[in-house]
Amino acid sequence: MLGVTFIQSFELENYLDLTKFELSNLDFRNNYYNFTKEQQLGLRSLKNMQDIIFSKSDKGGAIVISKKTHYIKEGLRQLNSIHYTEIQEPNLLLIKNNIQTQISKMFDNGEIDGITLDFLRGSSKEGPRLGRLFLLPKLHKLSELVIQGIKKQTMTVNELPPCRPIISQCNSVTEIKRQNSYIRDSGDFINKIENLRPDRDCLLVSFDCTSMYTNMEFNELIHSVGRAYNSAVKEDYPIKLPSCETIKSLVATVLKNNYFEFNDRYFVQKIGASHLKQRGYKDHEIRRNCESALNIERPELLRFKQESDKQIPLVFVTKYHFSLGNINKALRKHYKKLVRNAKCRELFPKPPMVAYSRHRNLKEILTRSVVKA
Repeated sequence: MLGVTFIQSFELENYLDLTKFELSNLDFRNNYYNFTKEQQLGLRSLKNMQDIIFSKSDKGGAIVISKKTHYIKEGLRQLNSIHYTEIQEPNLLLIKNNIQTQISKMFDNGEIDGITLDFLRGSSKEGPRLGRLFLLPKLHKLSELVIQGIKKQTMTVNELPPCRPIISQCNSVTEIKRQNSYIRDSGDFINKIENLRPDRDCLLVSFDCTSMYTNMEFNELIHSVGRAYNSAVKEDYPIKLPSCETIKSLVATVLKNNYFEFNDRYFVQKIGASHLKQRGYKDHEIRRNCESALNIERPELLRFKQESDKQIPLVFVTKYHFSLGNINKALRKHYKKLVRNAKCRELFPKPPMVAYSRHRNLKEILTRSVVKA
């Protein structure tokens, strides 16, 4: 049983109804767009251009503008290898039904509960989606001379630099924890080597694996997952875990059905696993945060931050809009009526708060993984 609290309360229902009414009275008629009409037309024109591709760079957060012909040429060059095979359009519905059958079998065998079954099945309205290959140009691989020439507009590059291929597979990322060789981030790496006392003549060497993901054999991957799963500490999980053979079967299904499209052509990956996938601040804010960071002791920075036990506040999340100035007032107006109920007062000790999610920036508007033919 999950740790979810269900309550039936007149005060709660009354608060929800009254708050919905207050929110419905907010005035959104003065829809404001922070682009001029000329800028809007220019942005629309850029999005509709058929001969260029906007893509994100592999590092640095830049936007790369390339000719469509160069982009497709580089993509097809990378696909012309032993790792991929071009195929006819795959039967995604058949694959989905196969996965659903495996999930139902897990439920029948008592390996998952009903809540997990519903979660894994997902919404029946969601059809199977084909993966997409897109490229992240490695601008950091360009020479400094070329980069300076591009900045000064004295040089043009007639082909794409080396690119990192990414196969975007929605909801297919799995994380295997408790691996001694796994390094989460730079802080985790420093913590791992902090207490090492090597000999004075010892050399510390770092290395990287070229195309590690795309060169992993399926059978080796499946065997590694099974070995890691068997070594996991089962007592750490309060629920019954599926058998190792079930997990390996699901992993094999994912690996061997890694279909994707590129430039209206269909491919399947035969070797390896797919490589799964700025705000504007004022100067005084940057200085204040830098000074604050410098005053933190080094051990504190390297210490892994445990999840807080503090009670999660009641948060209303919405896209920012300039006319939402009174939304806090609308959410708090009837809060006193809510906390008349003792259980509601315990669950919601503080008034609800508003959190704004930002709108898409220019990079997110212009870049896309689909190459239109």
